[in-house]
Amino acid sequence: MNSIKTIDTEYLRSDRTIDTILVYQGVMSKIFWIYNFEGIHFRVFEKFLDVHYFLSNSFEAKYSFNNEKELDEFLLYFQLN
Repeated sequence: MNSIKTIDTEYLRSDRTIDTILVYQGVMSKIFWIYNFEGIHFRVFEKFLDVHYFLSNSFEAKYSFNNEKELDEFLLYFQLN
């Protein structure tokens, strides 16, 4: 199981944020950027530039979740390699 650490939270509006999350296990790690829409819909990006493209309506996230529990399970069990 992975460990998760929030590095930064950027507020786009009061109901929309982008969280920078570090997922790690031992010496392996990966950073994700998570777009949080009102705490009810989450999109996960592996590259920061993809967040920019998403916000300009020209890109969709590879991973999308409808609740925090699904998001947490994804991050906890994501295969780091």
